[in-house]
Amino acid sequence: MISPLAYLWILLLWTPHVQEHNEGVYMLSPSSKRVHCENEVAMLIGGAKVCISKKPILNLDQVDYITDILYDPVVKKNYIDIGFSSAAIQTFNRGFSSLPNNRYALVVHNDVMCIIKIDSEITIRYIRMGYDLTLKDLTAVHDMLKTVKP
Repeated sequence: MISPLAYLWILLLWTPHVQEHNEGVYMLSPSSKRVHCENEVAMLIGGAKVCISKKPILNLDQVDYITDILYDPVVKKNYIDIGFSSAAIQTFNRGFSSLPNNRYALVVHNDVMCIIKIDSEITIRYIRMGYDLTLKDLTAVHDMLKTVKP
């Protein structure tokens, strides 16, 4: 007969390890078929895979708010605003000044919610996203983001 402690050790040794959840804002790594990506994560919408840095440059606690889904009557598109702390905006601006063509991935529960491209220094504390998504897809992203910042 196997003791409960021995059974627990056997179970732990044979159970596949669950991948740790990536969460935060990561730098996108240039992808190349010749170079293996060590931290590949799928987009929530579409499932395309992107290669991200090993560690986030921002933690999710630097996201201050997520707006409800809003509608822009000028472009006739839905969107949400993701508000960041002032420290997060400073990090984005430092990244822009040193690597102006870099892109970032907002990762929640091991899925990429959106890709952030900073085209100029940020003077406001939010990033607008969703113009390129259908309302159904934007709702899925919004619901996932709301698990982080209700």
